[in-house]
Amino acid sequence: MTVNSIPRLSAGSDLERVWPTAEEHGAVIIENFLPADIVQNLNQEFDPFLKPAPKSAPGKDFPNALVTTKTRFVNLLASISKSFRQDVLNNGALHKICTDAFKAYGDYWLLTSVAMEVAPNNPAQDLHRDLRSTHPILDYLRPDAPCAAVNFLIALTPFTEENGATHVILGSHRWPEIGRPLNEQTVRAVMKPGDALLITERTVHGGGEDTTGTETRRLLSLTMGISQLTPHESNLAVPRPIIESLTPLAQRLLGWRSQRTSAPNDLGLLVGQGISFERQLGLKSDQPLNHS
Repeated sequence: MTVNSIPRLSAGSDLERVWPTAEEHGAVIIENFLPADIVQNLNQEFDPFLKPAPKSAPGKDFPNALVTTKTRFVNLLASISKSFRQDVLNNGALHKICTDAFKAYGDYWLLTSVAMEVAPNNPAQDLHRDLRSTHPILDYLRPDAPCAAVNFLIALTPFTEENGATHVILGSHRWPEIGRPLNEQTVRAVMKPGDALLITERTVHGGGEDTTGTETRRLLSLTMGISQLTPHESNLAVPRPIIESLTPLAQRLLGWRSQRTSAPNDLGLLVGQGISFERQLGLKSDQPLNHS
């Protein structure tokens, strides 16, 4: 069956269908993934870090060719945003989808979290697959292998075709090779604030060109993957008092707890002498934090 637009499902009533739909098409838009009050809180908490931030340039140690100089971004969001720590990392829809997606492998965690602000007149990204600059091993998995990572592109401001809504090639997650994809093959991820575009790590996509000349577009990119993949960002840099204010689930997502695989004789990951990471650290959880 040919689909001419990205399937759309509701976070409130269609969660059981989200991952099967993403598996079939490579992408799905989840409407109302984040409530309006959480979107507002995230924007307020990101403002001090995005507004004065210099526009991105090639990094001194690790350049990023996919991010243009008209894009401002900040990561390690658990260290700067209370709403990210409390509301996003514990989001029920997020965990339902990830549990469905990664059940063949076991536990999952956060590979990277980035708040991005795209300026007017931003050029289009090249069409690409995620994680190829950080996890080239993914290219060696068979196209029919269980998915090892997904990306939630969450709109914090409106996504329109005119201001650069993401291009997606439906079905491209089944391509053996990316080849030379064309914009003519894409459909657009038009979204309201709080909606999320879910794509697999094999789905070919790219940010669009802004043709308004006036609009700024903001998003939260949340890449989740199996715990057998090393995270791109190290959340061990997050101060321990912040970590100990989190739920055990959020701590696990940030790599502060041991992980489990789906192996019948699971030996665990991030363990020592069979003792969990959190026990070795004497890690507390759900502790009050004097600042946010």
